[in-house]
Amino acid sequence: MNSRERVRKAIHFGSPDRVPIRNQVMDAALHEHGRKLPDLYRTHPGDFGDPAPAEIPGPRPEDILPDGSYRRVETDSWGVEWEFLKFGIMGHPLKRPLDRIENLAAYWPPAPPAMAGAAFAAEKEAVRKLKETSYCLRGWLTIFETLHSVRNFEAVLMDVMDDAPAIHALADLILDYRLKEAEYHLALGADGIMLADDWGTQRSLLIGKDAWRSFFKPRYAKLIRMIKAAGADVFFHSCGHILPLLPDLAELGVDVFWPQMSAHDHGQLAEAARRHHLCLELHMDRQQLMTFGTPAQIDAAVAAARKTFGRADGGILWHAEIDNGFPFENIQALLAAFQKYA
Repeated sequence: MNSRERVRKAIHFGSPDRVPIRNQVMDAALHEHGRKLPDLYRTHPGDFGDPAPAEIPGPRPEDILPDGSYRRVETDSWGVEWEFLKFGIMGHPLKRPLDRIENLAAYWPPAPPAMAGAAFAAEKEAVRKLKETSYCLRGWLTIFETLHSVRNFEAVLMDVMDDAPAIHALADLILDYRLKEAEYHLALGADGIMLADDWGTQRSLLIGKDAWRSFFKPRYAKLIRMIKAAGADVFFHSCGHILPLLPDLAELGVDVFWPQMSAHDHGQLAEAARRHHLCLELHMDRQQLMTFGTPAQIDAAVAAARKTFGRADGGILWHAEIDNGFPFENIQALLAAFQKYA
């Protein structure tokens, strides 16, 4: 079977020939390791296409300060001004358009992606070619994270708990944009679409289950219904400990959950995924193992994950997300282990 068939069988418990692999590389890691990373990916190919760009990214000269440090400030399409202090690493908001919620009346979301024209046609053709051999996963659709980028984090949580009309209006505005974004990816022919919101600390949820279920779950439901109606798979990423929400994600129709491994007891996570018929996308711990561990420890961790989470009919994907700070020999060990224990 080809890569696209393999991924679909793993997601839907159709007994793939091996565990599929998704390779993903961050700009900061490409800048750190250079051409070695794209070359390594070509000797350890994944099932979602080649993640490495043709050109190795790097900082703009104007973003390098006289002392050699890096600083870039830019405003995104939501009107948030961000400060970036390390190339290729997510920044922090400096200015938000809705810290004063009164500004909502005059606030406009970004223009939705165009579903016509030369650029759309070219991208659709690229998706068609990718799907000849590989699974096409697109998107990074957020609701909560967009809320707390345009408005102060604590204010968002307080607004939700107060059931403030303005926070409902803002959430619906964001949801409307995400629906249009999903429509765009579906029109291109995506096999799956990734939703992403971080809902946990290392030990517990950021928000009470009742508040999550009353405020956020109906909005996810609307988005997921649209994706599923088009025949695409739903992926959901969330950092932190969110085990209490797994039954809700399954009920919503999520097909693949990508957890933060270091925030969960692996036995509990595996049992919950089996009970709720969720496929898991597994990457090894990045906070300690990939940064400070040894190749032998990485091999052992992948072997243990295969034993804990693996099943004959599928239900797991390997995910090699490569960040800066990973020693190159650890990256080699991870990709080799994913193939070894596939």
